[in-house]
Amino acid sequence: MQIQMPAGETSATRGRSVPCRAGSDLIRGEDLDHAYQAWLHLPWENLPQARSCAALTPATESVRTLLRKVGTLCRAHVSAPMPALIKALNQTLRGWGNYHRHVVASDAFSRIDTYVYEQLWRTLRRRHPRQSKKWLTRHYWSGGGGRNVFSYGGKLKQGPRRYEVIRLCSIGIQQIQEDQVRSQSV
Repeated sequence: MQIQMPAGETSATRGRSVPCRAGSDLIRGEDLDHAYQAWLHLPWENLPQARSCAALTPATESVRTLLRKVGTLCRAHVSAPMPALIKALNQTLRGWGNYHRHVVASDAFSRIDTYVYEQLWRTLRRRHPRQSKKWLTRHYWSGGGGRNVFSYGGKLKQGPRRYEVIRLCSIGIQQIQEDQVRSQSV
């Protein structure tokens, strides 16, 4: 993984003191290297901003890992019952989304939702190769009340049941403010 220097800094500043943020102490270049190594192990990436607090986004590797897992789940459940696929996808997406909802994640959530849509579409085309696009859309995307949500109507002993794949964009992003963190740490 490549280490990115903050905006306005170059590799020529290594070994010298550089300000870490406005109004704070100076940090030596060796300490910057140590700080970058520590950031590599976090599941978020720093988003360069002009404000004093850093905006974090989900790490690229974390998003890639989730996309690989979604693709693997869809391919593994091609012949399984649809509720089993929906349950596995919801469990994975809800867990990842709840973990990353406290950072700036709306772009990542949108990309993941698009990928999930594409994978579900490919799965349906494999399951129903002779059905038209219109039939697939009516049969699998119509139950969400016009919200373009993948859903499947299953029948149980208790009666009909609708299974829906959650959309990460529907998980509310709740960013933690800097003063909330300070008050909790005191």
